[in-house]
Amino acid sequence: MLADVTNDRRVELISLCAGEGAVRLFRNESTGTAVRGLTARVQEESIHLRWSIVAGREEDVTIRVLRRDHGGAWMTLGSPRSLGSLEYELVDPWPSVDDPQYRLDEYESGQLVRSIGPIRVAAPFGSLPDVQVSGANPLQESVEFRISIVSPGEVTIRLFDIQGRHVLTLMDDPVPAGRYRRQWDGQGEGGARLASGIYLARIEAPGLVRTVRMVIRR
Repeated sequence: MLADVTNDRRVELISLCAGEGAVRLFRNESTGTAVRGLTARVQEESIHLRWSIVAGREEDVTIRVLRRDHGGAWMTLGSPRSLGSLEYELVDPWPSVDDPQYRLDEYESGQLVRSIGPIRVAAPFGSLPDVQVSGANPLQESVEFRISIVSPGEVTIRLFDIQGRHVLTLMDDPVPAGRYRRQWDGQGEGGARLASGIYLARIEAPGLVRTVRMVIRR
């Protein structure tokens, strides 16, 4: 009754079910719905999770995909897309280097009825340090800094106004090689709402120094 995990580029099954009650992870006899065939596949710099739902009362089933990085808290990812024929996929476009874990939570009538996983995937990453900034500029709700480092060291993200005054330290941590995300919502130290203007994010990491110009427009 184990779900399948594709052995494609270092994909490792940790535990999809174990011990008593394992069958109930995959099938709900009361409604006739089930999740089956969970696979994790590395493609370029993304991880593709796929599964299918056995025909039945699939309209009553909601699937949520969660990821855990570096042993931290579980975070809900975006909505899966339908591939047709009761097959679904969710693409994690920028996974952590440090072996992210994934699980599927199945809900019926708004209630969590089972969890499938976790599975751990050895995520790909490039051979050079890099930083990406995702989000609208001028800032709308938030921007996300994505930093990839290939050797351990100190990573800092500090924000300054156009006069060079420090307004926020978003990250200042010694970390192992890996990928890291930090979000900025336009607030300064202590949660103060920053005024409209131009701000500079200074990112420093092993082998990487980058300054990113951003605009807040209230």
